[in-house]
Amino acid sequence: MIALKEALVARGLVADSIVMPELDDEVTLSHDDSSVLIPAQKQRIPTGIIGQPDWHNDLTELVFEMRDAFEKASDEKARAKFVRNIRRALGPDDQAT
Repeated sequence: MIALKEALVARGLVADSIVMPELDDEVTLSHDDSSVLIPAQKQRIPTGIIGQPDWHNDLTELVFEMRDAFEKASDEKARAKFVRNIRRALGPDDQAT
């Protein structure tokens, strides 16, 4: 966001007129340059961790790795064994299907 603000200032906008909302903030825009920033009462996640890897990224990477390993299996029998091994690793509660 800072780079965007700097680019806008370089194009001639007045820095104080640029509203910089954070996640969950609200902005009321008006025609007379009197925009109002209403800070969020409660943010869903802390601003500092936005854009940082988290468990979603880890899960996505795991799914891709599993898919790659599954596709590298030599035949249907090897793929079935791969799936059984994954289910076994998940534990008895997840083997109902």
